[in-house]
Amino acid sequence: MDNLAEVIVFIRVAEEGSFAEAGKSLNQTAQSIRAQVNTLEKQLGAHLVVSEKDKIRLTDQGIQYFNRCKGIFDDLEEAGKKAQQGDANLTGHLKIAGTDAFFQTHLGDLVSGFLSAHPQVTLDLTQVANMSDLTASGIDVALRIGMEGERSINWVRLIDSRRVICASPAYLKRCGIPLQPQDLDHHECIVFSDRLHLNCWQFKNGKTVREINVSGRMSGNTTHLIKETAIAGFGICRLAYFLIADELNDGQLIEILEDQAVPGNVSIYAAYPFQKRLPLKVQRFVEYLIEYFSKKAHW
Repeated sequence: MDNLAEVIVFIRVAEEGSFAEAGKSLNQTAQSIRAQVNTLEKQLGAHLVVSEKDKIRLTDQGIQYFNRCKGIFDDLEEAGKKAQQGDANLTGHLKIAGTDAFFQTHLGDLVSGFLSAHPQVTLDLTQVANMSDLTASGIDVALRIGMEGERSINWVRLIDSRRVICASPAYLKRCGIPLQPQDLDHHECIVFSDRLHLNCWQFKNGKTVREINVSGRMSGNTTHLIKETAIAGFGICRLAYFLIADELNDGQLIEILEDQAVPGNVSIYAAYPFQKRLPLKVQRFVEYLIEYFSKKAHW
């Protein structure tokens, strides 16, 4: 519809009863309003308005055209109101999946805002390690660390979080602060027992990257265990910032080798099954996640 602007002007002229009053309400001159109505009449090949001194009168064609256009715009306005009410009265049940790494650190902060905005929505939170088949598990949205290539899944990258090398103040006081990557050979590093590739830490070496396979007497198979072991003073760990942000801020952990470490970003995704018509509750939750993580740029 190429003449939408002119149609809106015509409706306002018909409602106000004059070019001048329509111009005031639209912040335009009476001459501009008149010209746009004339353009519309030429496009339609119909005479819509008759000027009578300072007023206008609609022709029979003008009355018919006004009634039909006004009805369409009223329907659009009503549709908008219903859409807004639909959001305000969003209902339904959402099953949200995530790993222990995320749920144990950000669950309360994450869901509280969404539940407050949509009091008639219920959430079922499930902690899973394998999210390969969301549909079969009845999962609406999954929060994933990293992306896998399932074709039936939509992926939305929410944020990238850098990896941080850190240790507790007690450990650093007892064992000293490593100043160079090679100093880690003489320190206790807390390593992953199941994801061995994460025990290879990368450092800047001029224009190249140097890799060091760290080791230590303590290991664990979850990020939560490794974090708690580091806080307890058993060694140095390397974890994504979002997992230890609070501990870094309150001084339970101290970042080291910051200028030399390669960040090695960890990407957080929202994943949901592909559907031709995405349920409104899923759409709104994904939009909420995007807004939530947009405020975490420091990660």
